[in-house]
Amino acid sequence: MGLEHIIKSIGKDREDALDAIRKNAAVKKKEIEKEKGIKASRIKEEGTKRAVEEADSIHRREHSKAVMAAKEVYRKAIDGRINDAYESLTKKLPEFLSSEDYATVLKGMIKKATEELGSDCIIEARKEDIKAIKKQAQKASIKEAAVAGGIIADSKDGKMHIDYSIENILSSMEDELAQQYYSIIIDGKKGNR
Repeated sequence: MGLEHIIKSIGKDREDALDAIRKNAAVKKKEIEKEKGIKASRIKEEGTKRAVEEADSIHRREHSKAVMAAKEVYRKAIDGRINDAYESLTKKLPEFLSSEDYATVLKGMIKKATEELGSDCIIEARKEDIKAIKKQAQKASIKEAAVAGGIIADSKDGKMHIDYSIENILSSMEDELAQQYYSIIIDGKKGNR
């Protein structure tokens, strides 16, 4: 084996080693590029997922705000309608208090009060109604009260109380109407009344 052969052999070994290093470097390069590609894809997917989640969250939040704003507008409109109805009733009250219908209602109130509280109960009413009450509830103690109409009655011993005043009745009607309207707003459906 001559020197030339040894040099060629060393050169070939060196070329083979360099080829092996190049191939190994190319494989490593591909692996690194693949890992980077996978990481980049994963980062891209995570970013996209986060962006979609954030967009959904923003959409839900803004939708919720819009629904609440709409309900507030609706509530204000209903409050206005309730107030208008209450004012309308209040304006018509004097006419009602001088009608035969009121006289019939008043008789029913007196009858119910004396049945529940006893014929010797204490009845308070407006001055204009005292005469009619005295005719119907002769054993009752009757007093003048600052009410628009109707009666307020107590048992003789003071343990039971009934408020059939027009003010209380109108207030109850206003509260009930408001509850029904708000039930429609909140539940999105009419009540069972």
